[in-house]
Amino acid sequence: MKNVIIVLLIAAIGVGVYFYFNKKRKTPTLTSKELILGKWKIDSLIAKIPSDSLRRSTLDTSRNRFQVEFTRDSSVLETVDGQLNDSSRYRFTSDKDFVISNHSDSAKQLFTINQLDSSRMILKDKTNSLYYFRRVK
Repeated sequence: MKNVIIVLLIAAIGVGVYFYFNKKRKTPTLTSKELILGKWKIDSLIAKIPSDSLRRSTLDTSRNRFQVEFTRDSSVLETVDGQLNDSSRYRFTSDKDFVISNHSDSAKQLFTINQLDSSRMILKDKTNSLYYFRRVK
């Protein structure tokens, strides 16, 4: 009788472990395309080449007022002090890479997502400059 109880207890533990790990795998994960949506405020910029120093100094003085919004219709809206400064389009080329193209010219910027979660984003451009963002609440 003791052996039957022990076997049933081990089987119940095995079934519990199976359902625990099976449920954990089915938890939906958000992709980069979904996580990037929303408003982001620039936190800091680390420029890797000297020509970026002008852009860095401009962003350093206005970074507390500079926001970027990625929308579902693939638009990028840049605002300073709540006023629309520029709008562009973005397109993902892979799960971690996307291109931003401006409406007024044919220049395109390629960005790689180094880190992206619900509150922080780090982007790297082709010059290896790093852009640190945090989500606006």
